[in-house]
Amino acid sequence: MNFVIPAGSASNLPKELVDKIVDLAVEKSVLFKLIANRQQSIEIVNEGTIPVLGEEGLDKVYRLDSTTDITSLTEQAFDIRTPDLFPVEVGSYLYLKKKHVEQYPELKLDELFEKRLARGIGRSVDKLGVVGDTSTVGATNYLSISNGIYTIANDSALCATTAVSYTASNAQAALNAVAEALQAIGVYGDDEFADDLYLFASADFLTTCRTAANREVIGYDIADLPELGLKNVIHLWNVPVIKRTFITGEKAVLVNMRGCFVGYYGKIAIDAEHKAGRRADLLVTTYWIDFKFAFINSSSKALGVVLIYKSS
Repeated sequence: MNFVIPAGSASNLPKELVDKIVDLAVEKSVLFKLIANRQQSIEIVNEGTIPVLGEEGLDKVYRLDSTTDITSLTEQAFDIRTPDLFPVEVGSYLYLKKKHVEQYPELKLDELFEKRLARGIGRSVDKLGVVGDTSTVGATNYLSISNGIYTIANDSALCATTAVSYTASNAQAALNAVAEALQAIGVYGDDEFADDLYLFASADFLTTCRTAANREVIGYDIADLPELGLKNVIHLWNVPVIKRTFITGEKAVLVNMRGCFVGYYGKIAIDAEHKAGRRADLLVTTYWIDFKFAFINSSSKALGVVLIYKSS
């Protein structure tokens, strides 16, 4: 993504600064980085359909010596619903007083602004892709744009895979539950997907993983995660556990990242307008974004994603 500076306003931020904010935003969004690393971040116009091959339907292979025309047999095709991306315009704003930047250079308020804005964009993509909910949040809340992976996994009407539960809050119980979850998602949890499987977990689930943890137990490990630049990440059956504080309760969602797509339209823009009454610049950030989970069966339910939770 690149920022565009709208014409006709001399007070717009320099393009170099705006581009830097975009780069920081991608770096600060765990989900967006994982999707971008898989070339599943798509710039589209108006709307775009994602053609996705369902792994479970790729066994339509035939002996050619037993038929005169292979096309008389059942076609191998895009055999699951192809979801559409409809980027929606979202925005945020803040006031930045120039005198604060000038009076307190040692605080580097301009850099704090860059990082805060980038963090806001990055975290919004994270939250949309994980806990977005089209049914319960208000119309002006960007989380109403799409259902996130946690929301999908937590709803039997949206997810084809039954949630996996455990009863004891310790690392062995969590490890066992992850093993069951890997089995539950079927082909999407096979070994060839090892680099695409992630656990997005609540703080409580992560604490459970650390409780009575034993690195000698088969399946439990602590290792660096180069893809995200993270150190000492807990891995359960080689699946990294990524804490997201906006997931509540003792829960986690196992997901195959090959099913996650972000769509965006046009450019990300920052408009600046001087407000004399406030003695500040009004900075308005806008961009267009959508998220979809694309592994959908013929019943419009998600595959390759499952909820793990502690039962009461």
